[in-house]
Amino acid sequence: MVEEKARKMKDRFVWVKDKDGKEFVCPIDALKNPDELTEEEKAQCMDSGFDDRTKGSWP
Repeated sequence: MVEEKARKMKDRFVWVKDKDGKEFVCPIDALKNPDELTEEEKAQCMDSGFDDRTKGSWP
């Protein structure tokens, strides 16, 4: 049961913006401080393809 909870926590992702306004999807356990995304942390994330320039472009 404990292992199952740990596995579920490991699979959690969050949306994070870098200082340039680009959004990334990151595993929550890869982030030290979600308010300050470092280049090392960014390497473990996926670029969402959205940033301040594409805001509002969804129908």
